[in-house]
Amino acid sequence: MFETYNKEPERSKKLRSTADMLKQFVLAGTLLFAAGLIYELVAGKMDNRAYKLAVGLAVGTAFVLAWTNMIRISESENLANAMYFGFIAAGFIVAFMVCFKPRGMAWILFGMAAAQMAITVILLTVGPLAASIMEIDIPDIFSRNAVFALLWLSSALLFRRAARN
Repeated sequence: MFETYNKEPERSKKLRSTADMLKQFVLAGTLLFAAGLIYELVAGKMDNRAYKLAVGLAVGTAFVLAWTNMIRISESENLANAMYFGFIAAGFIVAFMVCFKPRGMAWILFGMAAAQMAITVILLTVGPLAASIMEIDIPDIFSRNAVFALLWLSSALLFRRAARN
């Protein structure tokens, strides 16, 4: 009797997880398509190799940051990770404001690297207080944000090099 009763919730969980997987698959495809399209639209018209590398690195970094935070939100339902989507959107809006010119892009990405580490500083100051409530792993947050900050910084240096040529 209990076996048939317990199988129904398991079946509905499988259906729910299949629907969630389909949503995540569509979202991942949309992110990948958007990243490729942005790269093609921005870097496709340029002959400068440093500029193309810088755009590729910036778009790739934004894609990986969005992807990892999409996964973290779906796993933990911690909406604090959603701030990274605003972070990426702000960088993209400012890039439009400088018309994707190499010198302006270099400054934007230097700022994004600094902002990425500012997020870490904020979490380090709030983290010890909130660690017991929100289950924050401070070394993990620091290392992840440091990697992304280095990627933003590398892209900024490539844009700076492209501006000199």
